[in-house]
This record gives sequence, structure tokens and C-alpha cells, in this order.
Amino acid sequence: MIILEIPVIQSVTVASIPNRKYEVGCELSQGRVIIEIVDAGTEYEDHTESLYHVYGEDRKLIATIENCPVIVEYQQIVIDESEDK
Repeated sequence: MIILEIPVIQSVTVASIPNRKYEVGCELSQGRVIIEIVDAGTEYEDHTESLYHVYGEDRKLIATIENCPVIVEYQQIVIDESEDK
């Protein structure tokens, strides 16, 4: 049995006035529900470019958060990678 614990992003809060929070499972305007938040940032030798993509149903992009201060909350998920499923 192979059990993997993987951290996934639960929410990203943009530190602005007012704060804007994107959280998996939350419904936004027009009935859109956040399904996944992905860290698409890149690290370089001298700096980091922060980039988060917020996706809804059918993997449609809801928002992009780029190069701004954020608070990221993670949740551990467990995946059973056993061969005898």
C-alpha cells in the first residue's frame, strides 16, 4: 500500500484594501464555484514571480493573481496509490 500526503491550496487571500479571498468550494458571482487554485509562479536566481490561477468548473479560468502580496492556506490530502485498487 502506498499512501501519499499532498499539500493542495485551499485558499488565497490577496492582501489589499479590502482583502479579496478565493477559496476552494466557494461560490462567486454568477453561480461560479471555485474548484481548484494552482500555484503557477516561477523562481529565478534573483527574484520570484508569484502567479496563482483560480479555476472553476470545466477548468475555466476565473481569476489570475499576479505579483501581489497573498496569504496562502494549504490543506493536506491523502491519495492511495496502491496497485490493487
